[in-house]
Amino acid sequence: MIKSRAGKEVPRIASCWKDWLDAARIAAWLEAQVNHYHEYLTREVNGYSRVISDAVEYICRSFRNPDLSLNDVAAYVHLSPGYLSSGEFKRETGVTSEKLPDRRKN
Repeated sequence: MIKSRAGKEVPRIASCWKDWLDAARIAAWLEAQVNHYHEYLTREVNGYSRVISDAVEYICRSFRNPDLSLNDVAAYVHLSPGYLSSGEFKRETGVTSEKLPDRRKN
């Protein structure tokens, strides 16, 4: 332990890293993170999956932006434009990807 400027004891970084050198701990942490992310992505909001709900919200907020593109929407929800245009968006919203903003149409 070392003392901070405030006089509190703080563990040395080297001793913290020792805890993460155990493969089982790393695997457990990684599994928990993946499970948390999966729950986030599959949670329904307004009848849509979380990702599609976030995409719809972003489109609504940015609709007046003439430069808004499918790439922008995909980047906002951390997906590829191909995934959004492959039918996932239409399956949930009933709107085809052709209705989504796309710079390629310019």
